[in-house]
Amino acid sequence: MIPSEAHAVLNIRLLPGDTIDVLVNELKKLVNDPQVHFEIAPEGGLAAPNSSLENNFFSLITRICAQEFGGVPVIPFMSTGATDSAQLRLHNVQAYGLRPFPINETDDARVHGDEERLPLASLPKGVDLMVRIVAEFSASR
Repeated sequence: MIPSEAHAVLNIRLLPGDTIDVLVNELKKLVNDPQVHFEIAPEGGLAAPNSSLENNFFSLITRICAQEFGGVPVIPFMSTGATDSAQLRLHNVQAYGLRPFPINETDDARVHGDEERLPLASLPKGVDLMVRIVAEFSASR
């Protein structure tokens, strides 16, 4: 038996600055079937801006990370695993997903898997880094 109708829910996170309308139009073109309808949930489609890389907070994060990790540069990147800041960014809160715990490639490959874990040795370093960032930023306010 073939059902007369089917439903699917897509959990889509937009890139900063993108709009849901542009994405839905692209999906309609890809599906190319007039019997398929797209509806946006009432809370969906938030077009949140980027967090700025030109502010005192990001500069502080960059400086402290370089000090703590032997001059290694801080490089911004987009991550599908840390994109829940849209609500904050809509209200002009600068939000950054920071991975403060040093891990190797093997540890990184286990993220969100059955064997996900942090090496015990990386925990104090990550906690110290976060405490230092918060303390120095708070002191500068």
